[in-house]
Amino acid sequence: MEYVVKHAVRFLFVLALSACVTSTHPRKGLTLKEVSGQPSVLSFPYRIYGNGIWVLEARINGSGPLPFIVDTGATRSAIFDNFLDDFSLGQSGTRSVNVYGMTGRDKKRTTRISSLQFGNRNFTDHELVVLKGREHKEEQILEPVGLIGMDLLSFYRIHADAAEKRINLIPVDVENVKIPNSWRVIPLTRNPFSPDDRGLHFMELRIGNSRVTALLDTGSEINVVRWETISNPVIKNAHRRLYEAWTIQGAVGDFDPVSFLTVRKFRSGQKHWEQRRFYLMDLNDLNILGIGDQPFAIAGGNLFSSTSVYIDFERDMMWLKPEGYDLEVMRRTGADTMIRSEPTLRRSGSWP
Repeated sequence: MEYVVKHAVRFLFVLALSACVTSTHPRKGLTLKEVSGQPSVLSFPYRIYGNGIWVLEARINGSGPLPFIVDTGATRSAIFDNFLDDFSLGQSGTRSVNVYGMTGRDKKRTTRISSLQFGNRNFTDHELVVLKGREHKEEQILEPVGLIGMDLLSFYRIHADAAEKRINLIPVDVENVKIPNSWRVIPLTRNPFSPDDRGLHFMELRIGNSRVTALLDTGSEINVVRWETISNPVIKNAHRRLYEAWTIQGAVGDFDPVSFLTVRKFRSGQKHWEQRRFYLMDLNDLNILGIGDQPFAIAGGNLFSSTSVYIDFERDMMWLKPEGYDLEVMRRTGADTMIRSEPTLRRSGSWP
């Protein structure tokens, strides 16, 4: 039986990683501008959907162009169920697919399409997982049809040019690209808790004195961290109050509390961020990955979409063009947080 991750119901992973940031900029090869002109490179304009998600255009069975989410946190590409009828597709797959995620697990069916094409690359007779459609807000003109996962993205390196608003998918057999020395380096890694890494990639976050490995997930609009990850009395008290409220209400269903905090300063490798929100969740449905009770997190697309990015999955490295905050001299990563004053009880399957 195959396991798959999706944009809102997805795997979250962790590893105990002691990353040492070294000088990892390739010295030989083409510049980023030069490589974008290579015949084998797929180059697209991209748009930002929701809270920092890359969206590019693809075609299903010749129809389109259609907006698809670029999702490094998904093991398989997918289509949302509210678009099946538009392309005369049924849930025709012969396999059940288990979807594990933040709020539980579910079985999903698949559909097989004649072709999935982006740029001049055409994937024929391709199977897509059928996921529940995203909630579309009226103010959002763009409505994604599906997502492109690591089953397709693993053939490429990703270069997102924030200035030009273009994504270049660079085949892995193209020579190394020269990255400017000023770009910030983030080492990536695979899941250490299972020999089957499912093609996903992770990064270590430094939040105060805590080290936590997060799934690199460009398809997520939110950042998530496990309650136990950050040792803070305010957070512990918030968790206790949520449990007391759940008990008073009759302890119906599973206890699945959700709140959020704002982290003032944190980093990964050489890259620094400030004033970013993380949702706090228990995430108890992920033991399929062998992570047990370890701290872990998810690094969503909003951490990367404001600047230019280069991701080399084969080398397990990521580079980001420095922004203003990166240029500040920092002696240590701050651990100050603000937590919502009145966290509310959230049962499984609901969102703040």
